[in-house]
Amino acid sequence: MLNSFFVLKTLVPLYIIALIILIIIWFRKRWFCNYLCPVGLILGKVPQSKFKISGFSLLNVPDINMWLLIISLAGALIGLPLFILLDPISIFNGFFLFIYHPLQPYMIVLGIVFPLIILMQFLLPDLWCERLCPLGGLQIFITRLKSYFLRNSPGEEKFDLGRRIFIGGAFGMLAAFVIPKVTDLNNGLEIRPPGAIDKFNTLCIRCGSCIRVCPTQILKPDQRAGFGLLTPVVKFNGSYCLESCNACGIVCPSGSISTFKIEEKKLLKMGQIEVNEDTCLLMKLRECGICKPACTYKAIDIVEFRRNSLQMLPVVQHSGCTGCGACIAVCPENCFRIGPVIRQT
Repeated sequence: MLNSFFVLKTLVPLYIIALIILIIIWFRKRWFCNYLCPVGLILGKVPQSKFKISGFSLLNVPDINMWLLIISLAGALIGLPLFILLDPISIFNGFFLFIYHPLQPYMIVLGIVFPLIILMQFLLPDLWCERLCPLGGLQIFITRLKSYFLRNSPGEEKFDLGRRIFIGGAFGMLAAFVIPKVTDLNNGLEIRPPGAIDKFNTLCIRCGSCIRVCPTQILKPDQRAGFGLLTPVVKFNGSYCLESCNACGIVCPSGSISTFKIEEKKLLKMGQIEVNEDTCLLMKLRECGICKPACTYKAIDIVEFRRNSLQMLPVVQHSGCTGCGACIAVCPENCFRIGPVIRQT
Protein backbone atom coordinates (compact mmCIF):
# COMPACT_ATOMS: atom_id res chain seq x y z
CA MET A 1 0.00 0.00 0.00
CA LEU A 2 2.74 2.47 0.94
CA ASN A 3 4.76 1.86 -2.23
CA SER A 4 1.61 2.27 -4.31
CA PHE A 5 0.46 5.41 -2.49
CA PHE A 6 3.85 7.09 -2.87
CA VAL A 7 3.97 6.27 -6.60
CA LEU A 8 0.37 7.18 -7.47
CA LYS A 9 -0.09 10.04 -4.98
CA THR A 10 -3.71 8.93 -4.76
CA LEU A 11 -5.92 6.41 -2.97
CA VAL A 12 -7.01 2.94 -4.13
CA PRO A 13 -10.10 1.28 -2.58
CA LEU A 14 -8.19 -1.82 -1.43
CA TYR A 15 -5.90 0.40 0.65
CA ILE A 16 -8.49 0.17 3.41
CA ILE A 17 -7.47 -3.46 4.04
CA ALA A 18 -3.81 -2.50 4.38
CA LEU A 19 -4.71 0.41 6.67
CA ILE A 20 -6.61 -1.92 8.97
CA ILE A 21 -3.60 -4.26 9.09
CA LEU A 22 -1.26 -1.36 9.88
CA ILE A 23 -3.50 -0.32 12.76
CA ILE A 24 -3.51 -3.87 14.12
CA ILE A 25 0.29 -4.05 13.81
CA TRP A 26 0.58 -0.89 15.90
CA PHE A 27 -1.05 -2.79 18.78
CA ARG A 28 0.05 -6.34 17.95
CA LYS A 29 3.71 -6.74 17.04
CA ARG A 30 4.28 -8.52 13.68
CA TRP A 31 0.62 -9.55 13.52
CA PHE A 32 0.63 -9.89 9.74
CA CYS A 33 3.75 -12.09 9.79
CA ASN A 34 2.28 -14.35 12.44
CA TYR A 35 -1.23 -14.77 11.09
CA LEU A 36 -1.64 -13.70 7.44
CA CYS A 37 1.65 -13.97 5.55
CA PRO A 38 1.67 -17.26 3.57
CA VAL A 39 5.47 -17.32 3.49
CA GLY A 40 5.71 -16.74 7.23
CA LEU A 41 3.14 -19.43 7.98
CA ILE A 42 5.03 -22.01 5.92
CA LEU A 43 8.41 -21.04 7.33
CA GLY A 44 6.98 -21.49 10.80
CA LYS A 45 6.48 -25.20 10.01
CA VAL A 46 10.04 -25.76 8.75
CA PRO A 47 12.13 -27.77 11.24
CA GLN A 48 15.53 -26.47 12.27
CA SER A 49 18.66 -28.18 11.05
CA LYS A 50 20.64 -30.20 13.57
CA PHE A 51 23.80 -28.78 12.05
CA LYS A 52 24.50 -25.35 13.48
CA ILE A 53 26.48 -22.87 11.43
CA SER A 54 29.41 -21.76 13.54
CA GLY A 55 29.23 -18.14 14.69
CA PHE A 56 25.73 -17.46 13.29
CA SER A 57 23.40 -15.44 15.46
CA LEU A 58 20.54 -13.18 14.48
CA LEU A 59 21.88 -10.65 16.96
CA ASN A 60 24.95 -10.23 14.74
CA VAL A 61 22.91 -9.64 11.56
CA PRO A 62 21.90 -6.04 10.85
CA ASP A 63 18.30 -5.09 10.11
CA ILE A 64 18.68 -5.35 6.34
CA ASN A 65 14.91 -5.49 5.95
CA MET A 66 14.50 -1.99 7.38
CA TRP A 67 17.09 -0.63 4.96
CA LEU A 68 15.25 -2.31 2.06
CA LEU A 69 11.98 -0.85 3.31
CA ILE A 70 13.27 2.72 3.55
CA ILE A 71 15.09 2.56 0.20
CA SER A 72 12.03 1.16 -1.57
CA LEU A 73 9.60 3.70 -0.11
CA ALA A 74 11.96 6.59 -0.85
CA GLY A 75 12.31 5.38 -4.42
CA ALA A 76 8.53 5.17 -4.68
CA LEU A 77 8.35 8.91 -4.04
CA ILE A 78 10.29 9.36 -7.30
CA GLY A 79 8.18 6.70 -9.05
CA LEU A 80 10.28 3.53 -8.66
CA PRO A 81 9.77 1.26 -5.60
CA LEU A 82 13.06 -0.63 -5.92
CA PHE A 83 12.29 -3.68 -3.81
CA ILE A 84 8.59 -4.17 -4.45
CA LEU A 85 9.29 -7.65 -5.87
CA LEU A 86 10.71 -8.76 -2.51
CA ASP A 87 7.18 -8.63 -1.16
CA PRO A 88 6.52 -12.16 0.20
CA ILE A 89 3.20 -12.30 -1.65
CA SER A 90 5.05 -11.75 -4.96
CA ILE A 91 7.60 -14.43 -4.07
CA PHE A 92 4.85 -16.87 -3.10
CA ASN A 93 2.93 -16.21 -6.32
CA GLY A 94 6.07 -16.50 -8.46
CA PHE A 95 6.70 -19.99 -7.13
CA PHE A 96 3.28 -21.23 -8.23
CA LEU A 97 3.57 -19.54 -11.62
CA PHE A 98 6.75 -21.56 -12.07
CA ILE A 99 4.84 -24.76 -11.24
CA TYR A 100 2.32 -24.01 -13.99
CA HIS A 101 5.01 -22.93 -16.48
CA PRO A 102 8.07 -25.04 -15.57
CA LEU A 103 9.61 -25.10 -19.05
CA GLN A 104 9.93 -21.33 -19.36
CA PRO A 105 13.58 -20.41 -18.64
CA TYR A 106 12.87 -17.17 -16.81
CA MET A 107 10.31 -18.91 -14.61
CA ILE A 108 13.10 -21.02 -13.13
CA VAL A 109 14.57 -17.95 -11.44
CA LEU A 110 11.21 -17.15 -9.89
CA GLY A 111 10.58 -20.76 -8.96
CA ILE A 112 13.75 -21.21 -6.90
CA VAL A 113 13.44 -18.09 -4.71
CA PHE A 114 10.80 -19.51 -2.37
CA PRO A 115 12.55 -22.92 -1.99
CA LEU A 116 15.78 -21.03 -1.23
CA ILE A 117 13.99 -19.10 1.51
CA ILE A 118 12.73 -22.42 2.95
CA LEU A 119 16.30 -23.80 2.84
CA MET A 120 17.49 -20.62 4.54
CA GLN A 121 14.91 -21.16 7.28
CA PHE A 122 16.16 -24.72 7.75
CA LEU A 123 19.81 -23.71 8.04
CA LEU A 124 19.49 -20.18 9.45
CA PRO A 125 16.20 -20.00 11.37
CA ASP A 126 14.25 -16.72 11.20
CA LEU A 127 16.90 -14.97 9.08
CA TRP A 128 14.40 -14.14 6.29
CA CYS A 129 11.51 -13.04 8.50
CA GLU A 130 13.56 -11.18 11.10
CA ARG A 131 16.31 -9.59 9.01
CA LEU A 132 15.63 -9.73 5.25
CA CYS A 133 11.92 -9.45 4.40
CA PRO A 134 11.04 -5.76 3.77
CA LEU A 135 7.43 -6.36 4.79
CA GLY A 136 8.75 -7.66 8.10
CA GLY A 137 10.99 -4.60 8.19
CA LEU A 138 7.92 -2.37 7.96
CA GLN A 139 6.39 -4.07 10.98
CA ILE A 140 9.61 -3.78 12.97
CA PHE A 141 9.79 -0.11 12.00
CA ILE A 142 6.24 0.46 13.26
CA THR A 143 7.07 -1.26 16.55
CA ARG A 144 10.16 0.89 17.07
CA LEU A 145 8.27 4.01 16.09
CA LYS A 146 5.62 3.14 18.66
CA SER A 147 8.33 2.58 21.27
CA TYR A 148 9.80 6.01 20.52
CA PHE A 149 6.47 7.83 20.88
CA LEU A 150 5.50 6.05 24.09
CA ARG A 151 8.66 6.61 26.07
CA ASN A 152 9.93 9.77 27.68
CA SER A 153 13.53 9.87 26.39
CA PRO A 154 13.93 8.71 22.80
CA GLY A 155 17.72 8.78 23.06
CA GLU A 156 19.82 6.61 20.77
CA GLU A 157 16.97 4.89 18.89
CA LYS A 158 15.66 8.22 17.64
CA PHE A 159 19.06 9.04 16.18
CA ASP A 160 19.38 5.55 14.67
CA LEU A 161 15.99 5.71 12.91
CA GLY A 162 16.68 9.22 11.71
CA ARG A 163 20.03 8.21 10.29
CA ARG A 164 18.51 5.24 8.47
CA ILE A 165 15.76 7.33 6.99
CA PHE A 166 18.23 9.96 5.81
CA ILE A 167 20.81 7.59 4.31
CA GLY A 168 18.36 5.00 2.95
CA GLY A 169 16.00 7.66 1.66
CA ALA A 170 18.77 9.53 -0.16
CA PHE A 171 20.03 6.31 -1.77
CA GLY A 172 16.51 5.21 -2.78
CA MET A 173 15.65 8.53 -4.38
CA LEU A 174 18.97 8.69 -6.21
CA ALA A 175 18.57 5.13 -7.55
CA ALA A 176 14.95 5.77 -8.58
CA PHE A 177 16.09 8.84 -10.48
CA VAL A 178 19.09 7.23 -12.22
CA ILE A 179 17.77 3.76 -13.11
CA PRO A 180 15.02 4.94 -15.51
CA LYS A 181 17.65 7.07 -17.27
CA VAL A 182 19.84 4.08 -18.10
CA THR A 183 17.26 1.34 -18.68
CA ASP A 184 13.80 1.11 -20.21
CA LEU A 185 11.40 0.07 -17.48
CA ASN A 186 8.27 0.42 -19.63
CA ASN A 187 9.08 -0.14 -23.28
CA GLY A 188 5.47 0.45 -24.33
CA LEU A 189 5.27 -2.55 -26.66
CA GLU A 190 2.99 -4.67 -24.49
CA ILE A 191 -0.79 -4.63 -24.57
CA ARG A 192 -1.96 -4.15 -21.01
CA PRO A 193 -5.33 -4.60 -19.27
CA PRO A 194 -7.77 -1.69 -19.50
CA GLY A 195 -6.94 1.00 -16.96
CA ALA A 196 -3.25 0.08 -16.74
CA ILE A 197 -1.26 3.12 -15.63
CA ASP A 198 1.85 4.51 -17.30
CA LYS A 199 4.17 3.19 -14.55
CA PHE A 200 2.66 -0.27 -14.73
CA ASN A 201 5.88 -2.32 -14.65
CA THR A 202 7.27 -0.51 -11.64
CA LEU A 203 4.12 -0.76 -9.52
CA CYS A 204 2.65 -4.17 -10.41
CA ILE A 205 3.50 -6.66 -7.64
CA ARG A 206 3.00 -9.70 -9.93
CA CYS A 207 0.32 -11.14 -7.65
CA GLY A 208 -1.56 -12.69 -10.59
CA SER A 209 -4.99 -11.63 -9.29
CA CYS A 210 -6.08 -10.02 -12.56
CA ILE A 211 -4.93 -13.07 -14.52
CA ARG A 212 -7.02 -15.40 -12.36
CA VAL A 213 -10.24 -13.36 -12.53
CA CYS A 214 -10.17 -12.58 -16.26
CA PRO A 215 -13.30 -14.37 -17.59
CA THR A 216 -11.94 -14.78 -21.13
CA GLN A 217 -8.40 -15.70 -20.00
CA ILE A 218 -6.70 -13.23 -22.30
CA LEU A 219 -4.37 -12.03 -19.53
CA LYS A 220 -1.12 -13.97 -19.28
CA PRO A 221 2.09 -13.42 -17.28
CA ASP A 222 4.77 -11.79 -19.42
CA GLN A 223 7.55 -14.38 -19.80
CA ARG A 224 10.05 -12.19 -21.61
CA ALA A 225 13.24 -11.10 -19.88
CA GLY A 226 13.21 -7.58 -18.53
CA PHE A 227 11.65 -5.46 -15.83
CA GLY A 228 8.17 -6.43 -17.00
CA LEU A 229 8.68 -10.14 -16.26
CA LEU A 230 5.48 -11.72 -14.88
CA THR A 231 3.39 -8.58 -15.31
CA PRO A 232 0.04 -9.30 -17.02
CA VAL A 233 -0.07 -8.81 -20.78
CA VAL A 234 -2.99 -9.28 -23.16
CA LYS A 235 -2.84 -12.30 -25.47
CA PHE A 236 -5.91 -12.58 -27.67
CA ASN A 237 -6.55 -16.32 -27.88
CA GLY A 238 -9.83 -16.49 -29.75
CA SER A 239 -11.57 -14.25 -27.26
CA TYR A 240 -11.47 -10.58 -26.29
CA CYS A 241 -11.81 -8.12 -23.41
CA LEU A 242 -15.50 -8.14 -22.56
CA GLU A 243 -17.19 -4.76 -22.61
CA SER A 244 -19.17 -5.79 -19.50
CA CYS A 245 -16.15 -6.71 -17.33
CA ASN A 246 -14.06 -4.60 -14.93
CA ALA A 247 -12.78 -7.44 -12.73
CA CYS A 248 -9.08 -6.67 -13.22
CA GLY A 249 -9.46 -3.15 -11.87
CA ILE A 250 -11.47 -4.36 -8.90
CA VAL A 251 -8.98 -6.97 -7.70
CA CYS A 252 -5.73 -5.08 -8.37
CA PRO A 253 -4.25 -4.36 -4.91
CA SER A 254 -1.45 -2.04 -6.01
CA GLY A 255 -3.26 0.50 -8.18
CA SER A 256 -1.27 -0.47 -11.28
CA ILE A 257 -4.69 -1.15 -12.84
CA SER A 258 -6.98 1.71 -11.93
CA THR A 259 -10.49 0.94 -10.69
CA PHE A 260 -13.08 1.83 -13.30
CA LYS A 261 -16.82 1.51 -13.83
CA ILE A 262 -18.30 -0.45 -16.73
CA GLU A 263 -19.59 2.71 -18.40
CA GLU A 264 -16.08 4.21 -18.23
CA LYS A 265 -14.48 1.31 -20.06
CA LYS A 266 -15.18 2.80 -23.49
CA LEU A 267 -12.70 5.56 -22.61
CA LEU A 268 -9.85 3.18 -21.67
CA LYS A 269 -7.72 2.31 -24.67
CA MET A 270 -5.75 -0.93 -24.45
CA GLY A 271 -4.24 -0.65 -27.90
CA GLN A 272 -4.69 0.63 -31.42
CA ILE A 273 -6.18 -1.65 -34.08
CA GLU A 274 -4.86 -1.63 -37.63
CA VAL A 275 -6.14 -3.52 -40.70
CA ASN A 276 -3.98 -5.54 -43.08
CA GLU A 277 -5.55 -4.84 -46.46
CA ASP A 278 -3.71 -7.70 -48.18
CA THR A 279 -5.43 -10.44 -46.18
CA CYS A 280 -8.95 -9.01 -45.76
CA LEU A 281 -11.59 -11.12 -47.56
CA LEU A 282 -13.53 -8.02 -48.62
CA MET A 283 -10.52 -6.84 -50.57
CA LYS A 284 -10.57 -10.19 -52.37
CA LEU A 285 -14.20 -9.62 -53.33
CA ARG A 286 -15.36 -12.32 -50.96
CA GLU A 287 -18.31 -12.03 -48.61
CA CYS A 288 -17.44 -11.09 -45.02
CA GLY A 289 -17.80 -8.04 -42.80
CA ILE A 290 -18.22 -9.99 -39.57
CA CYS A 291 -15.96 -7.54 -37.75
CA LYS A 292 -18.44 -4.67 -37.89
CA PRO A 293 -21.29 -6.28 -35.89
CA ALA A 294 -18.71 -7.81 -33.52
CA CYS A 295 -17.54 -4.34 -32.46
CA THR A 296 -19.82 -3.29 -29.62
CA TYR A 297 -18.21 0.16 -29.57
CA LYS A 298 -19.30 0.76 -33.21
CA ALA A 299 -15.75 1.73 -34.16
CA ILE A 300 -15.61 -0.21 -37.46
CA ASP A 301 -17.13 0.94 -40.76
CA ILE A 302 -17.16 -0.96 -44.06
CA VAL A 303 -16.30 1.49 -46.87
CA GLU A 304 -15.27 1.41 -50.53
CA PHE A 305 -11.58 0.88 -50.99
CA ARG A 306 -11.68 3.25 -53.95
CA ARG A 307 -14.48 5.23 -55.46
CA ASN A 308 -16.75 3.12 -57.69
CA SER A 309 -14.76 0.03 -56.70
CA LEU A 310 -16.26 -3.33 -55.79
CA GLN A 311 -13.55 -3.79 -53.21
CA MET A 312 -14.61 -2.94 -49.66
CA LEU A 313 -12.45 -2.44 -46.60
CA PRO A 314 -13.08 -2.27 -42.84
CA VAL A 315 -11.89 1.04 -41.41
CA VAL A 316 -11.28 1.47 -37.70
CA GLN A 317 -12.37 4.74 -36.09
CA HIS A 318 -9.61 5.09 -33.51
CA SER A 319 -11.53 7.67 -31.50
CA GLY A 320 -14.08 5.01 -30.56
CA CYS A 321 -11.86 1.92 -30.57
CA THR A 322 -10.63 0.62 -27.20
CA GLY A 323 -8.47 -2.18 -28.57
CA CYS A 324 -10.68 -4.80 -26.89
CA GLY A 325 -9.81 -7.35 -29.58
CA ALA A 326 -13.35 -8.39 -30.55
CA CYS A 327 -12.51 -7.88 -34.23
CA ILE A 328 -9.33 -9.92 -33.81
CA ALA A 329 -11.31 -12.76 -32.23
CA VAL A 330 -13.84 -13.09 -35.08
CA CYS A 331 -11.69 -12.32 -38.15
CA PRO A 332 -11.21 -15.55 -40.16
CA GLU A 333 -8.09 -14.22 -41.90
CA ASN A 334 -6.35 -12.57 -38.94
CA CYS A 335 -6.18 -9.29 -40.78
CA PHE A 336 -6.47 -7.17 -37.63
CA ARG A 337 -3.36 -6.26 -35.66
CA ILE A 338 -3.09 -4.35 -32.42
CA GLY A 339 -0.33 -1.98 -31.38
CA PRO A 340 0.32 -0.04 -28.18
CA VAL A 341 -1.07 3.34 -27.25
CA ILE A 342 -0.04 5.80 -24.55
CA ARG A 343 -1.53 4.37 -21.37
CA GLN A 344 -3.56 6.25 -18.82
CA THR A 345 -1.76 8.06 -15.99
